[in-house]
Amino acid sequence: IKLQLLNSSYQTIGTYDSLDILNASIDTVLQSGQYYVMVQGSGNAYTTSYGSLGSYTISGTFTPLFVTPIKQVLLTGQTSGGQDLLKWNIISDNPVSMITVEGSRDGTQFTTLATLPGDAQQYLYTPAQGGVSFFRISALSISDQMVYSNIISLNAGNNGSDFKIPSLVYNQVTVNAAENFQYNIADMSGRILKTGSGSAGFNSIDISNSPNGIYLLQLHSSTQRLVKRIVKL
Repeated sequence: IKLQLLNSSYQTIGTYDSLDILNASIDTVLQSGQYYVMVQGSGNAYTTSYGSLGSYTISGTFTPLFVTPIKQVLLTGQTSGGQDLLKWNIISDNPVSMITVEGSRDGTQFTTLATLPGDAQQYLYTPAQGGVSFFRISALSISDQMVYSNIISLNAGNNGSDFKIPSLVYNQVTVNAAENFQYNIADMSGRILKTGSGSAGFNSIDISNSPNGIYLLQLHSSTQRLVKRIVKL
């Protein structure tokens, strides 16, 4: 089966579909609020969707509610001279003991870039290559409670991008390119949903059959590679 995690507006924020087993599981951390889990029959590498016919059960564990001393971790950033300047604002009842800065090239798999003292307020990062980078931070209180910030994306050292793509889309993704390119669209679990190619000028990619949610659009040409997060409304 395939599980989709939806927010209170019924937008897909996560898709979990194993390639080699029939079960699916969600392991994530969410802000407080209302969420939905949608179950759908799905095939995998060894069977078709017909193999998902039958009964299923849903089970899970959760951490009991507690009042975290960290109320908010808000991350912002800007790009200048090929560097990414990250700034954040933390609202907490207790002192923050440590801040961890994490980066990603695809917006899903993050690695630690720096560990900073709890009173740090910014971090300057120089990416090894151009293109889009994703960032988030985590704040650890003196009582060992951790809270993650929002995720932001910056395009350091590549402000003159050959690709122009809107962040919010509906049934079509419009790409204005300076040269011919190839692309693929993946969901937030990394599963490739669509591949194709485009030419210099304006191009439209049909995503009308995909549910509303967040996707990663990867484009590459002979001179440039770009990863952009898009939101289908």
